[in-house]
Amino acid sequence: MLVANAWISTAGKHLMNLQRWMSGVYSEVEFWRVWIRSRGALWPAEFGRRQRPTEEIDELAARLLPERSAAQIRVLDVGSGPLSVLGTHRHGERLDIHGADPLAGVYETMCRRQGIEPPVPVELAFAEDLSVFYPRHHFDLVVCQNALDHAFDPWRGLRQMLEVTVPGGHVLLRHGRNEAEHESYSGLHQWNLDSSDDGRFAIWNPQQRIDVSDKLAGIAEVRVEPSDPGHIVVVLRKTTDRPLFAAEDDRARLRELLESVADAATSLGREGRLMRTCWALETYAGYFAKQLRHLLPGGKRSSGRQ
Repeated sequence: MLVANAWISTAGKHLMNLQRWMSGVYSEVEFWRVWIRSRGALWPAEFGRRQRPTEEIDELAARLLPERSAAQIRVLDVGSGPLSVLGTHRHGERLDIHGADPLAGVYETMCRRQGIEPPVPVELAFAEDLSVFYPRHHFDLVVCQNALDHAFDPWRGLRQMLEVTVPGGHVLLRHGRNEAEHESYSGLHQWNLDSSDDGRFAIWNPQQRIDVSDKLAGIAEVRVEPSDPGHIVVVLRKTTDRPLFAAEDDRARLRELLESVADAATSLGREGRLMRTCWALETYAGYFAKQLRHLLPGGKRSSGRQ
């Protein structure tokens, strides 16, 4: 959990990406359902850590935060899942931290049924359209862990993360390296994150490759952090205060997305994957409701408070 200059591919390729994403929603929900019911499955310690209400944010993320009162520092965890992997505190003080996930409604029900109250509230938002859900230039730190490679349009999602980050603020990415390759492009694993020997960061799949370091020149400093061979950690520091997206025709974008979702759902239905189609449509229902409120006369952009 994402108008011509907004899409990274042709309409046909985008529809294919969206259809694959919708098909993978069901498996993602089932993974988290089992994880929560079993209290962490093979990772009970991690399950317990994510529930601690005063867990400290990790060292790397803490280094990227500005030096001011924790309550005045805004942090966003994109693709947080039902329980954010981030801590909630720095030096014993709680940060203003939010989780964002396109499956937020499903996860809220899942946690409520198991008597779990997430320390970080999870709000409905798609990586590809964060600026519909949150103000531009709003967060000091945006973190995305094992989620950008699940997006149906990760290049747009990354730029949207920068869009809601304050100038001088940071985006922190943590992912398995080339995860889609390792997972044989199953479920939501449709994209790979990788870096070259000279530290250039790229997003790719068999259809296309995006040299992020090159495309973000003049917009953000891109630094690949040391990590073990199976993972990639990237820090981006936003260096511009100009908008990253032109004033789009939101109605045209919403119309195109509605048509793509309808076409993808029809295709999945014809293939007999009705349960997966229902999960995907439930996910998108909240998104479309938010977009429609945004476009109604007198509507305004969300402040990010739910």
